[in-house]
Amino acid sequence: MSQKYLFELGGENIELGKCEAIELLKTEKYEPKVVHNKESIIILDVLQKINKRVIRRLGMTKRVSKVLYYSNKKELNKVVQEIPIIDIKTKSFAIRLVKKNGISEKEIAIKLGEKVPKKNKIDLTKPDVKILYYSGEKTIISLWERDLETYYTKCLEHHIKYRPFFSPISIHPRISRSMVNLSNSTKGHKVIDPFCGTGGILIEIADMQLEAIGIDILRKMVENSVGNLNHYNLKDNFLILNIRPI
Repeated sequence: MSQKYLFELGGENIELGKCEAIELLKTEKYEPKVVHNKESIIILDVLQKINKRVIRRLGMTKRVSKVLYYSNKKELNKVVQEIPIIDIKTKSFAIRLVKKNGISEKEIAIKLGEKVPKKNKIDLTKPDVKILYYSGEKTIISLWERDLETYYTKCLEHHIKYRPFFSPISIHPRISRSMVNLSNSTKGHKVIDPFCGTGGILIEIADMQLEAIGIDILRKMVENSVGNLNHYNLKDNFLILNIRPI
């Protein structure tokens, strides 16, 4: 059964973020179809529930949430009437207005809160679930769960300032991660960086549980890459080689 997911993209490069999300889902056989494409938000219709492992791979997407409601309707009371009871099991929740369009978050919270069973506790600080209300050209209501986190923030731990070895021309971790996702590689694949330098791309490859193979003509670069991957407790496989014959 198909499902819709909303992707909030980072502002560094929105088009790259869109391509990364779409290509990754194609690789993982979800057959994504673009339903909504506006500014930094896209909605993709996919064949089935997206695995947490796949969502974790994303480097250019801030947040992924499951779409509960998508319509042209703007009037809050009519919108609330159309949505069913929001079943979030026993999880705590908070309601957030993502885009303001002449409506207050308090009003949204009161009206939408009526659709959540009384047994569920409100937690405005660290909820298990966020019910997100997008008020704009379309009215969108989506559900974000804590275990659906992308790697948008987490991969900053791989920034060059946290590595023992670095090069001033190293690629930003988010860009590196998106490049790997654009390579159409999935679990069990080997991914080669033929000019690995200090291993920025290799870190993302290995972190996604793909087999990382680094090649560089300079022994020093290979040693630095090995040091960086060891720093993050990631597996490495390196060759010192002139790539030209290959």
